[in-house]
Amino acid sequence: MKLFKKKRYWVLGILAFLIGAVSYVIYQKTASDTHLALINFTDFQTANIIRAQEYYPVKVNKVEKNKILKTNLNKYDVIFIRMHGIKISAEAKQKILNLIKKGVEVHSVHTTNPDNDLTSLSVNQQKMVNNFFKFGGITNMKNLLAYVRTKIDTKLFFNPAYNKPKKFPLYGFFHLGEEKFFKDFSSYQEYYKANGFYKKNGPRVVIVTSNAGPQNIYTREQYDSIIKNLEKKGVNTYPVFGFAKRLENIQSVKPDLIIYTPHGGLAPGRRKKTIELLKKMNVPVLCPVNVFQLYKKWLLSQKGMTGGMNTQSILNPELEGGIEPYAISAYFYNDDKLKVFKPIKKRVDIFCKRVLRWITLRKKKNSKKKIAIYYYKGPGRSALVAGGLEVADSLLNFLINLKKNGYNIGKLPSSGKELYHLINKKAPVLGPYATKTFKKFIQNGDPALVPVNKYLEWVKKSIVYKRDSVFSRREWKKSNKNMYDQVIDEYGFAPGKYMRVKKNGVQNIAVARIRFGNVVILPQPLPGYGQETAKIIHGAESPPPHPYIASYLWVREGFKADALVHFGTHGSFEFLPWK
Repeated sequence: MKLFKKKRYWVLGILAFLIGAVSYVIYQKTASDTHLALINFTDFQTANIIRAQEYYPVKVNKVEKNKILKTNLNKYDVIFIRMHGIKISAEAKQKILNLIKKGVEVHSVHTTNPDNDLTSLSVNQQKMVNNFFKFGGITNMKNLLAYVRTKIDTKLFFNPAYNKPKKFPLYGFFHLGEEKFFKDFSSYQEYYKANGFYKKNGPRVVIVTSNAGPQNIYTREQYDSIIKNLEKKGVNTYPVFGFAKRLENIQSVKPDLIIYTPHGGLAPGRRKKTIELLKKMNVPVLCPVNVFQLYKKWLLSQKGMTGGMNTQSILNPELEGGIEPYAISAYFYNDDKLKVFKPIKKRVDIFCKRVLRWITLRKKKNSKKKIAIYYYKGPGRSALVAGGLEVADSLLNFLINLKKNGYNIGKLPSSGKELYHLINKKAPVLGPYATKTFKKFIQNGDPALVPVNKYLEWVKKSIVYKRDSVFSRREWKKSNKNMYDQVIDEYGFAPGKYMRVKKNGVQNIAVARIRFGNVVILPQPLPGYGQETAKIIHGAESPPPHPYIASYLWVREGFKADALVHFGTHGSFEFLPWK
């Protein structure tokens, strides 16, 4: 009897196991989650798809292209491979072909090489998937996941309904909101006016996207932030996307200014026509950049952009007349630990203020404009230096031409030689060791005297004292000590050791300058202390001293220059520490 009971328990146990195993197999085949692998997709592309998951039983994972051989891809039901810019090895390619033979659904998108066009999908499935990716946007990504679950993985249960790809224009204009796309200027303008955005007397600014357009929420956030910021400031914005008819769409707006977040030239393959159009329009083209680094890492690095990104984001736009490569967005980690672009709010605001200044400058009469011109020369009676120029003669010619164009210049020297002597007398470069020369300079020159209290007020206005939110208090204190505190550590409290003048009981910092009406010319001060001037100028690791800072702050806050020119060659400004 006991033996019979034991056998019965064994049979029941085996039966339960078999039922469980069969149930598990049935569940896996009919109702389990669909596992989708994305190979060679960028973090922000992956994040855009994950954001569309909602309640769908589709689990999305990113696989790096260099980990194809090391990753167990058999666990995935469906694999999408982004073939744009990928060099896939023969071994990796064979592994993918073997997966197809085993029944894993595979499809390559954005394929540029026909040899890499790998797919197990039917013609109709290929068309659907390609169009979901082609038109993009959250709505299409949601329907893509539903389609993957229902029609590609073909589970029997928990299959959400899906719609066919929603077709958006591939070029034209866009505005705030996922589906605000317009094929041409007239339809955008009609929408813009009807919805109360248009300001009758407001300036017009075109905002041109790079190759990553507005369909991805993580690339368009920067454009939305610029649009909102400028519209609050009374600007009419005209965001343009896509490569087709890009120049024609820009021209149709008749803008006062163009913003382009570059990844190469403004209109690839049409550089000659681009330059001709920009010359004809004669408007500033500002090119703010995306930092392809984590914001925190970029902030702590002494380096700017390097390599291919430097070429695509700075060099190519400059060849077409683009200016202002000012960083406005960078990578931040999202909740899924993926690197996505986010706007750097305080930098976006600064950039948008500069947009307004450029527009104002274009409308301001030349006779009212104030210009500061920095020249570079060594200490004492050293020659003025510039790349291939006779600096004094060239600088005088520049001033003469400004006067011819209506700028308020006043009386000018009669020759380059006379200007050179005037510079040595009234606006030389002086170091802390030139005490006798400094006394003569104060007697014979016409320096701007900046009271120390006023200087400190300008410093406080210019320096960000608050801790950046990406840093903990400990990190901020250790790694990112306030830059002006570094100046004090190096040179002591203002006014410092030289270029200091006491007048009527008040300590001042003397700023060497020569003023010609609304134009002032200034020597770029020494960026540090020491006898090896060339070494100090070409890469001083220490912060600049008080007279250096005071000179630039006076130009902005005291003289209130509309524009600043570094004349002839580079000086020391580019080599200062930090950004």
